Amino acid sequence: MPGGSPDTTSVPVLTGERTWPGIPEETYWFTRHLACYRWAAADLGSGLEDNSVILDAGSGEGYGCRVLSELACDRIVGTDLDPSTVLHLATRYPGIAGVVANLVALPYRDGAFGAAVSFQVLEHMWDPRTYLRELHRCSSGPIVLSTPNRPVHSPDLRSGEKPTNPFHVREFDIDELRQLLTSAVPERSASLFGLRHGDRISAWESENGSLPQLLMSPAIPDRAAEFAAHARVDDFEVVAIEDDTSGVLDLIATW
Repeated sequence: MPGGSPDTTSVPVLTGERTWPGIPEETYWFTRHLACYRWAAADLGSGLEDNSVILDAGSGEGYGCRVLSELACDRIVGTDLDPSTVLHLATRYPGIAGVVANLVALPYRDGAFGAAVSFQVLEHMWDPRTYLRELHRCSSGPIVLSTPNRPVHSPDLRSGEKPTNPFHVREFDIDELRQLLTSAVPERSASLFGLRHGDRISAWESENGSLPQLLMSPAIPDRAAEFAAHARVDDFEVVAIEDDTSGVLDLIATW
């Protein structure tokens, strides 16, 4: 996996909207997202046809594309709205295609991809139904999505309220996500999973409180920053869920 500091010749200003490898204060968020990519890649890799191509919609820095290319298939197209981010992806990960595009108007033919992933993107979309329909249109196979679980990620935020995160338009609970997916594309059905902390982080939280909430606080306690800087992919696990999402950090749909 890639490590070290990002290539600053092609890295845009970090705003908090995208997470990056090689930055200590981003380690917790990076490994949390990486765990989701690895889980999805293992799932997708067993069912793709030869010569399939995977779309990563909202690919950001590109580390997830790298995981998909290593564990699922070697033909990946990363798509992001920000040109400097796509330039970084192409520079840092040779062999992975990067395309600048709006996710509500993807520049691909119907069924161009054998599968698609789109992680931590839904909560940023002003027009989520069109975005979901575009993913459906471009993928002839499964789509894997993730989004923060509102009741855990933003426990004081009520349904439909504007999130505190300035980059988020709306955050969802499991029922809202299920309803949105069904209304956007009725012909697809979703299986729902959740990403949660494993034993090591859970034990730390039992004494110190919610790690992500501490990391999102205006003044991050030193104990939380130090612990988070050493987060590992195996500190997270993905489990099947029905309705009880207590402790679930991110909702995941295979759709």
